Amino acid sequence: MARRTRQMARAGKAPRSTMVEPPSPAGTGAGEHPAHERLGNPEHLEEYLRKLDDPARAAWQKPDEVLRALEIRPEAVIGEIGAGTGYFTLRLAPMATHVFASDADPRLLEVLRDRIATAGV
Repeated sequence: MARRTRQMARAGKAPRSTMVEPPSPAGTGAGEHPAHERLGNPEHLEEYLRKLDDPARAAWQKPDEVLRALEIRPEAVIGEIGAGTGYFTLRLAPMATHVFASDADPRLLEVLRDRIATAGV
């Protein structure tokens, strides 16, 4: 990501999103604490991703209403903590100058990194 950022800067283009890596955990990773399953850092990543990507999520999350309520200006710089797989990150990127996205689970950051690259933001 840093190389791409430097290349874009040289070309006079600024990236619209940046991954912020979490600090190294003391343990071996997500899922080792009993509360992780209950609090949303499950050992079974694929099942969790299905929940996060479920199209029905929009019915209760109401992303359009949330973004409208934020009244984001084009010059805004946004920090999203707990970005997960980018549900809001990818919606925020075209609305602001820059979006910084971070998550405590490195597995979710990997998914988010791929989605940012695919979306080209």
